Amino acid sequence: MAVTLSDLVVKSISNLPKNEGKAFLASQLKLTCLEDDDNLRNAIYVDFLYDNLMFAVEKGFTWRQVCTVVTFCDGILKDSKDKDITDALQFLKLQSFELADVLGQRNFPIYTDFVFQTYLRHFKLFKYVFTQERDILKPTVSLRVETPADPGSMKQSKPELVWEYEKQYESIQREEAEHANKRLEEKAKTLETAEKQAKERLNFPIYTDFVFQTYLRHFKLFKYVFTQERDILKPTVSLRVETPADPGSMKQSKPELVWEYEKQYESIQREEAEHANKRLEEKAKTLETAEKQAKERLEKISGVQEPLSKEKVGELIQEIIGSYSSLVVEKVKCNIADVQEDLEFKLARTSLPRPQALGPPPRFNLKPKTPVPTPKKTPPKSPKSERKKSGNSRSKSRNK
Repeated sequence: MAVTLSDLVVKSISNLPKNEGKAFLASQLKLTCLEDDDNLRNAIYVDFLYDNLMFAVEKGFTWRQVCTVVTFCDGILKDSKDKDITDALQFLKLQSFELADVLGQRNFPIYTDFVFQTYLRHFKLFKYVFTQERDILKPTVSLRVETPADPGSMKQSKPELVWEYEKQYESIQREEAEHANKRLEEKAKTLETAEKQAKERLNFPIYTDFVFQTYLRHFKLFKYVFTQERDILKPTVSLRVETPADPGSMKQSKPELVWEYEKQYESIQREEAEHANKRLEEKAKTLETAEKQAKERLEKISGVQEPLSKEKVGELIQEIIGSYSSLVVEKVKCNIADVQEDLEFKLARTSLPRPQALGPPPRFNLKPKTPVPTPKKTPPKSPKSERKKSGNSRSKSRNK
């Protein structure tokens, strides 16, 4: 049966401190011994009802709504403790229609969210607490009762002096046994300490050898590390900021096509200059190697001993002709490469689309210059020849 509380009871519980309010709620439910470990289930039950009650009070529910909340949470706890979570949700859905009519549109979603965050989130924990019986731990203590020994008959009794003598004798024997045990323990301790000292003496040369092999071998290294301060390397970064060049006035500006043409023309000229420098370096290297080979051959020829045979002279002449011809061939190759690259760059410059604003493109003279023939010197005419020519002319005129 679900719990029903009156408005006065709910008001008094909300006005009391927490522990006193729980105790008063337990008294209304006729539950006792909440602090006892044997009644933890009742304590959890009271905490659950009290938390729901105080939540409704703190959120501003009316007293009638607070009483309804207590009845609802008690009913859902008792009815769904032996069910699965799906059945509990179905039960909550069925009961929520009546609860929504009482709580209203404002308080109903607030309280259902609280139920989901507390009870349904820990549904398995509540189910385990209220369905599984707790194991009762009862300590078992063994009590040993020693009864006095049988005094025996009076016929077997001893005189007092004999009894005292035996007691003293037994005490001396016990003391002797105790001293013997102490001596054995002391002897064992002395032997143990002696063994430890022997082990330490045996370990001493081993450790000293380790010190020599590690610390003393690298003594200068340890000394440097623990005496010299380490230089702190702080990197210095230089920042170079290049500002753009002055763009100039708009009057001096060029059309975009002219600017692009000039840029391409300049790049071709730079590339041509780089190739020209490379050709000069290669030409210098080839000429240098050819000169070295020629010098080596001349030194070889100068080192030949006289008299020379006909075959030796022929070999020397062949070497000289070979060195000369190789030098000439290298020069011709370099000249051909120069002409070929010049023609390629001239073709690249002429193939650029030239804007009309720059006028007609420059013309390159691709034909080699024809050498000018040198005038031949005519010998001076002698007077005899002039006389002969004059005579011949006169004779020709007469014949006519």
